[in-house]
Amino acid sequence: MALRRGGVLEAASREAGVSVRGIGRVMGEFDLVQGWLYAGSAAASILASGRTPVVWNMRHVLSDQRESATTRASLSLMRNVLHARACVVNSSAAMHSNRGLRTREWVKISNGVDTGRFRRDAEGGHSLRVELGISDDILLLLQVARAHPHKGHELLLEAVERLRGSRPDLMLALIGEGTTEFTRPGVVGLGARDDVQRCLNAADIVVNPSLTESAPNAVLEAMSCARPCVVTNVGESADLVADTGWVCEVSVEGLIEGLASALAADDEQRDRLGNASRERVMERYAQIACVDAYEALYRRLMRECG
Repeated sequence: MALRRGGVLEAASREAGVSVRGIGRVMGEFDLVQGWLYAGSAAASILASGRTPVVWNMRHVLSDQRESATTRASLSLMRNVLHARACVVNSSAAMHSNRGLRTREWVKISNGVDTGRFRRDAEGGHSLRVELGISDDILLLLQVARAHPHKGHELLLEAVERLRGSRPDLMLALIGEGTTEFTRPGVVGLGARDDVQRCLNAADIVVNPSLTESAPNAVLEAMSCARPCVVTNVGESADLVADTGWVCEVSVEGLIEGLASALAADDEQRDRLGNASRERVMERYAQIACVDAYEALYRRLMRECG
């Protein structure tokens, strides 16, 4: 079900043979309804009928100063009026942040990555560098995130500007909706793209400078492409990376320190960490394990709810 029609998820769902319909009276046709994040989860509880089990999915660590009016309104309903049979989170940080929601149980299911799609692809990465005019002797940093205050773009831009004073061979590429506004010397904002896997493979180091996170898919996808990562110590980011990358504090100085350590590593060291990153994803965050966990939850809830 979709709150709004159109968009890449609807197109992708149809291509996969999944029926997509707008919300409305048809909600009564389903054996289980899962909402996605705050507005979608609130809508699921409002529209689900009778004994239909409702599952909420919270993959976000709240920051009261930066949440939209829609999120704040949905939160109020979910804390005071609506309820769910279960609430799925992808990290302990998300569970802690969303305490107070009216749910009978909390279920943690880690993110799953399509390791067949997100994999090492040196040829694809090189072709993107050629397309963008980025030579092989440039050390390319990459962030994948929409333009949003949570994502830490301003911190990263300042850190990179200061590092470029001594590292003129350093360049930053930004992938995500709204990032074209960040283009400046040494920084290229490429906006939303449908070839993220190729972009990841073009990078030497992937950076996730978020101010708040749960368990970022962008980091896991980079790791699956054998890219070493620099991440801020928020949510479950440090646990995702472990000893395959660098963890830093949420500040310009913290990012400078983390990036300087990554830049000090030679090609062989970064390659070794990249390989370890992919192995970690395949062992802990493969997509099939995530799918199996959701299927088991859905079947259990439908049995329990008759």
